[in-house]
Amino acid sequence: MLAYPTPVADRAVSIAALPITPAQYLTLRREASGLSRMQVARRLYEIKIKRFFGDRRPRRLFDSVAQALATVEQLEIPGARSKYRPVIDVLGGIFPLDADVYHQLIDEPADRRPAICRSCGCSRHDACGGTCTLTHVICNYCTAGAERLAA
Repeated sequence: MLAYPTPVADRAVSIAALPITPAQYLTLRREASGLSRMQVARRLYEIKIKRFFGDRRPRRLFDSVAQALATVEQLEIPGARSKYRPVIDVLGGIFPLDADVYHQLIDEPADRRPAICRSCGCSRHDACGGTCTLTHVICNYCTAGAERLAA
């Protein structure tokens, strides 16, 4: 007996049904802030911290811009996630993102994850424009922008 493939429409999954990944969240938030990966990498390179206990003078977090860029690119690879919360906290100082939301995307089951806009990556924890609200899968700020472009 031959098995016929099901029509594509039957197999299609709604984008709203797919859970957003930590890598997608970082990418959406970075792009919404208008920064390129290289701009983020340059800012990461400029950050100085005390690397270990007893360190008298702050040192750079990364040894080169290329190393910082590689880290940003690796964090945005589908399926990638940061093991260390301080890395996400530092990125949160460069562009608006919520480290708690990022780690909920890693730790929580799909039904307990926060609702995140599929266009800009905002959530109720880190709203874009300060006054946006999430309606289904896109925030009202992004919906209004799309309506203005369509008109």
